Amino acid sequence: MSNGRIPSLARKAGYEKSFMQIKITTLVDDQAAAADNSLIHEHGLAMIIQTAHESILFDTGYSDALLKNARQLGIDAGQIQKVIISHGHLDHAGGVKYLIDSNPCFTLMAHPGIFAKKIIRSSGTSRTFGVSEDLPVLKKKGIRLDLQKQAVMISENIMTTGHIPMETDFEKVESRFFTEENGDVVPDLFEDEKALIIRTSPGTVVLLGCSHRGIINTLNHVAEVTGNDKIYAIMGGLHLGNAHPSKIEKVCNHLEKFDIDRIIVGHCTGIPAITEFIRKFGNKVEINSVGKTIEL
Repeated sequence: MSNGRIPSLARKAGYEKSFMQIKITTLVDDQAAAADNSLIHEHGLAMIIQTAHESILFDTGYSDALLKNARQLGIDAGQIQKVIISHGHLDHAGGVKYLIDSNPCFTLMAHPGIFAKKIIRSSGTSRTFGVSEDLPVLKKKGIRLDLQKQAVMISENIMTTGHIPMETDFEKVESRFFTEENGDVVPDLFEDEKALIIRTSPGTVVLLGCSHRGIINTLNHVAEVTGNDKIYAIMGGLHLGNAHPSKIEKVCNHLEKFDIDRIIVGHCTGIPAITEFIRKFGNKVEINSVGKTIEL
């Protein structure tokens, strides 16, 4: 799994240099903040990474809740320089059009496939569920675009995973997700999905959108990219809401090898999975919610 080496991409960008102080705040999540009923929760995800030098947004949620919650938390969305989209679903990229209204100067970073038509089929119905602003609109509004399939250094000690290989035999994309290719509707394998890797003083932190390609596949890839099997924290969605108990058990068993100190989960993770995580990992598990902040 791990080759023990930092890839040349990471070395060139300073991934092996000194650690930085960072703060990660959840701006959008399915769970309400118990201590503050002024914050809006919705089915979506957005987290902001703040350093001494810049503000980086990972996903944008479903609506303008991103902006409203940022204001309530004293965070200036106008200072966001970079926006990373984990994959092209509306609950992660719906807030793009609202962010543009208050901040038209950010760089949008993602896999080029996020602009493909995304479709969800369930109970005999079909609905589109893609990015809120299409590519021509973003270009017309002057948004800078950095669309790449491979891993990309965002800044010192922060990088994307790039393409996540699907290697485990128990993690598969749900059959209700589809996309459009060359005019044909085909199963969506989420080739556009990526996670964010942050190197911090206590260890590697991985921010997750939905983990459609599997949390274990994702973490195996992170270990390969960073050359380090040890992961300090994961934070985000694991998409196990409809998972069979046997799959959740396998995920738990495989998570053990990463010796994770903090498992901060919410959004699409699902109550059965969170319950099992707590049973298995105890106080290492934290429920993510709007307004939750970690400082490293």
